[in-house]
Amino acid sequence: MAEGRTISETVLEVRRQGDFGTVVTGKRGVSKAEEFLFGSISNALARHCHEFTTWIVG
Repeated sequence: MAEGRTISETVLEVRRQGDFGTVVTGKRGVSKAEEFLFGSISNALARHCHEFTTWIVG
């Protein structure tokens, strides 16, 4: 992972460089408070999936 980048930013960059059409990720069970405080990789990917398909498996 590149210094100063989030995991979701790194996943998006690898997807772009690899020209992948789909990203599949899991969603772990966290409370809404934890999600708000710490963020969520799957939520970040869902917000930025305008150019590709994202499957979030929970």
